[in-house]
Amino acid sequence: MPELAVQKVVVHPLVLLSVVDHFNRIGKVGNQKRVVGVLLGSWQKKVLDVSNSFAVPFDEDDKDDSVWFLDHDYLENMYGMFKKVNARERIVGWYHTGPKLHKNDIAINELMKRYCPNSVLVIIDVKPKDLGLPTEAYISVEEVHDLRQKFSNRVSQSCLEPDGKTHLCDLTPEYSALQHPVPAVCFGSRHEEDGTPTSKTFEHVTSEIGAEEAEEVGVEHLLRDIKDTTVGTLSQRITNQVHGLKGLNSKLLDIRSYLEKVATGKLPINHQIIYQLQDVFNLLPDVSLQEFVKAFYLKTNDQMVVVYLASLIRSVVALHNLINNKIANRDAEKKEGQEKEESKKDRKDDKEKEKEKEKGDSKKEEKKEKK
Repeated sequence: MPELAVQKVVVHPLVLLSVVDHFNRIGKVGNQKRVVGVLLGSWQKKVLDVSNSFAVPFDEDDKDDSVWFLDHDYLENMYGMFKKVNARERIVGWYHTGPKLHKNDIAINELMKRYCPNSVLVIIDVKPKDLGLPTEAYISVEEVHDLRQKFSNRVSQSCLEPDGKTHLCDLTPEYSALQHPVPAVCFGSRHEEDGTPTSKTFEHVTSEIGAEEAEEVGVEHLLRDIKDTTVGTLSQRITNQVHGLKGLNSKLLDIRSYLEKVATGKLPINHQIIYQLQDVFNLLPDVSLQEFVKAFYLKTNDQMVVVYLASLIRSVVALHNLINNKIANRDAEKKEGQEKEESKKDRKDDKEKEKEKEKGDSKKEEKKEKK
């Protein structure tokens, strides 16, 4: 198989947000199962950096996959406006919300090749049910149809000529069994082209989520707004552990499915994958050993002691804060009572002074009248 033009696709968070917004605006209103758009970005050697995107009007017939419509005039106009804003971003492929490949994706990809020879398809799952990345990247390749006949018949006969020299065995269907038995195993193969034209198919490409520093800050602010402040740190840690265990379970199921298919002959043996799985299993500890169990219990007990001491300290600190709060409230009540008493005394003094003034004024008036 020829080497792929793309080895890795990096999708930015802005693209994910734009696709989700596109699906919420069009997919739900128009009852469309998927929406289609164009990806913008740049190439760095064999790494594709997808930094932006825009939606494109798209419609298809649910019953007939060959009937579909993509407004390429709208695509060209939008790309012209995006190019005025940022000339570095070029069309690098297209996306749809899948969640899986469709039969007409090859035809749509051929249309997109007018604007980008190495067009990349990125399927973005807007409603992921399983843990993991919501993106899957593909690139189209030409598939050559070959007629291969492999003969893996074990032959326990001689491959030696009468003079003792070895010769090659052509294990064709017409080849008859050899006559001189020796402990040898021979294999033969035949490779012929069937003459049919090549066909287009999609090859999977690794994808990941990447962001620049400015995008990371924006995403953190969004997550901070979405984050539920009523949930404590303990529940968050437990939730994260549950999600992690679910992800581990899904990966183990994938490994089991792969090994079962290899064992039944549905998939060819990939020795590199088998070696890596063997290394993983070799790194697993033997939980049946008494020494391991004892060491695990000791470490767990040490950790639990620390947790117990921390909880005791928190309880003592909380009790201390409660006592301080009660003392502060009592002092505040005393101060408030003293202020009320002082205000009452001041009012009484003011009233007495007013009475004395009134008496003095009345006496002065009486003296004036007598005169």
